[in-house]
Amino acid sequence: QKKPLEMLKALIAFGGRDVQGEQIATALWPDADGDAAYKAFGITLIRLRELLGVKDAVHLSEGNVTLDQRYFWIDTWAFERLLDESEKRGIGEAEKGEKKVAAGFSLSSENPVLLEKAISFYQGPFLGAESATWAISLRERLRDKFLRCISASGMYWEERKEWDKAIDCYKKGLETDDL
Repeated sequence: QKKPLEMLKALIAFGGRDVQGEQIATALWPDADGDAAYKAFGITLIRLRELLGVKDAVHLSEGNVTLDQRYFWIDTWAFERLLDESEKRGIGEAEKGEKKVAAGFSLSSENPVLLEKAISFYQGPFLGAESATWAISLRERLRDKFLRCISASGMYWEERKEWDKAIDCYKKGLETDDL
């Protein structure tokens, strides 16, 4: 069951949608030649589907693999979706000249809820101590977004002179990055 779980992790790291099977095969079997890697990919995909218990949870179409969102709730997707929504609100409000924007996030009265929810989804580095090179890019991207989110949220509370909330927010950031 190790390789099917590793495949699932790699799929999430590569975005979970329309991920080239070749990319997954290269990541999981870097020393295998093309045919052997793709054969191992096919067998592992079957085992992953069996492990999940739902064949339709993972789609393979034209060599691309997609995780069906009807069967998966992934915290990284939820985290990024909340931050994207907050950034869109911030950009719209900045264009109107209505609200301050910090680190790309709106500091309007609506966004603390989005930012706090996003902060709660971040549970530390993506895949923790996983040393796979394919996990690094997503790990760093999520960490950067989290720290920008912490900064914006802390600034929001500072602006309202709610120092205890700002301090709590910054403490969460320091737990992730003490610099």
